[in-house]
Amino acid sequence: MPLYFVTQKSFTYEKYQDVLEYVIKKEPKAVKNIGNTQRGKPMYALDFDSKKKGAETIFIQALQHDNEFTGPLVVEAIIYYLMDNDEGKKLR
Repeated sequence: MPLYFVTQKSFTYEKYQDVLEYVIKKEPKAVKNIGNTQRGKPMYALDFDSKKKGAETIFIQALQHDNEFTGPLVVEAIIYYLMDNDEGKKLR
């Protein structure tokens, strides 16, 4: 019976800060402070306010449990896609 291992780098607080700083530089109004963690660290939401009439709202959450590493990597990719990709910008 084969044995498979999957590894990946964890999404560190420093990486989170890097992504957040990137968004703040490009679109400071998109960053909203929504409170603090139990450990006192600030929590943020990104609000890419669509000006399109009838636009839908999509809520994406990741890393609600500190041992779930894949979600933040997906959210990071979505953020960069929406901010830096011409096709992604059309979706906003």
